[in-house]
Amino acid sequence: MKSVTEMHREGFEQALRQALGTSQAALRRQALDRAATHLIHPGFVLESTLLADHHPWRREALVISDAFEAVTNGMEEPGVLEALESLDPDSPFVPWRHLVLALHFFYEGLDEAVEAHLSQIPATSPLRVLRKALEALGRGANGSTVPRLLDQVAQPDSRILPWVQDVAEGLETDNEALFWGALGDWLDAVAETAPNQARSAVLWAWNQLEWRDFDEAVLLDLGAKLWGPAESYRLAALGTLPWDPEGAALLWLRFLLTSVREGWDESSVREARALLDRFHQAALAEEPASAEWTATWLNLSRAWNDEAMCRRWNDLALEVALPVQEAPSPRSTGQLDLFSL
Repeated sequence: MKSVTEMHREGFEQALRQALGTSQAALRRQALDRAATHLIHPGFVLESTLLADHHPWRREALVISDAFEAVTNGMEEPGVLEALESLDPDSPFVPWRHLVLALHFFYEGLDEAVEAHLSQIPATSPLRVLRKALEALGRGANGSTVPRLLDQVAQPDSRILPWVQDVAEGLETDNEALFWGALGDWLDAVAETAPNQARSAVLWAWNQLEWRDFDEAVLLDLGAKLWGPAESYRLAALGTLPWDPEGAALLWLRFLLTSVREGWDESSVREARALLDRFHQAALAEEPASAEWTATWLNLSRAWNDEAMCRRWNDLALEVALPVQEAPSPRSTGQLDLFSL
């Protein structure tokens, strides 16, 4: 016996196949409307072999998926809700857009906005069941149901809350150990079940380093667990470039070294290497580089050149200037130094 999901998936695929197989606009519109009545999950679009990779429905499915996840996990990201405005007026995801916004305003406690968006979900939409559920939460039963349901739905995780509080306190008090410890514990707890939220938290933490002198090596290690070392260096370089161009240049060079050692293909490495010069120029445009930064750059450059040369990528090598050595002071013995000539 087929499940409800399987029946909807088959109905969606059948209607979509009919829409793509006709040249008559009216028939296509009817088929697409019928497909929308079976669209109970954006994954139907993302997994369909009937749609080309560049089809706008695929982009819209990703927009809806990201927005729905953001409003239901309590970690909304900037720009996610704004991306909902990019949906076409006749998109099958328009009812989903109203559902996501209704959920958003539900958690914000804005009842009128919730009702306004729920009223835009058609009675023929598969989302009508969720619409009724939200309407019931909003109305309640004799004024006594809503608080109880909200307590069940929005109950905070007793493990997560202390870590979140410690992360905030660590930032406010510049307590580096508390900040890194709590963030690491939180990432360990959520990375497996909510990897996107874990990655967003790491990117957020990079932005916090602009105003705090915390050890970035800890964050690089945390990022490496989520993306791998090469991608961790790449994202760190891009994120810190606006406020630390010197550090960003070193991070990008480390990204190059790591990506080569991880076996990246030549075309990808060449593309990344072309950007290194821009990172280097941005670093040199700041105040005169410190001796420590220069020494680190030279050491990384030599390591990169070794990797490039052994692969016969001679054109990708970096110019490595030898450090200027001070001339030895003459011996003051009063005798003629025969070796000074």
